[in-house]
Amino acid sequence: MTIGDKIKYLRKARHLTQKELGIAVGFDEKNADIRIAQYESGTRTPKPELINKFAKVLNAHVLTIMNDKTQDPVFNMITDMIDLEEKATITLHPIEDKSSKYAMSIDNYVFNNFLDELVSIRKELTDGMITYEEFIEWKVNWPLSSGDNPKYKWRHKK
Repeated sequence: MTIGDKIKYLRKARHLTQKELGIAVGFDEKNADIRIAQYESGTRTPKPELINKFAKVLNAHVLTIMNDKTQDPVFNMITDMIDLEEKATITLHPIEDKSSKYAMSIDNYVFNNFLDELVSIRKELTDGMITYEEFIEWKVNWPLSSGDNPKYKWRHKK
């Protein structure tokens, strides 16, 4: 989701009109709705100070609105899952494991095809059919490295 998509999503979730949100973040009543429409459509990009105002008015963490990633991949995955719930069905399955409490399934064609390929490529790595370097090449170049006839040739010729 873009910043504009997130602002629109949160505005609607809070039952605010564009004009109401615009006034709440400090825009003049005369053009408050126009300004919000510009941010939601991506015509304008809010500066950090305005993003902070949006977060406060919309009662959301600033990182929920921003597209910035943190250095913590787990935190990034959580924020991505929040966005993903708008596009796919996520089901949590309780499991009894000492290190995990839940397994997750995601009903999305692209995601499930990726997982199928990841399992297959990991098996090739484990079975010694590809090198670790090839595995990394596949991962960092996905989706160009994906499929039977990938655009990015990541397998070394043997």
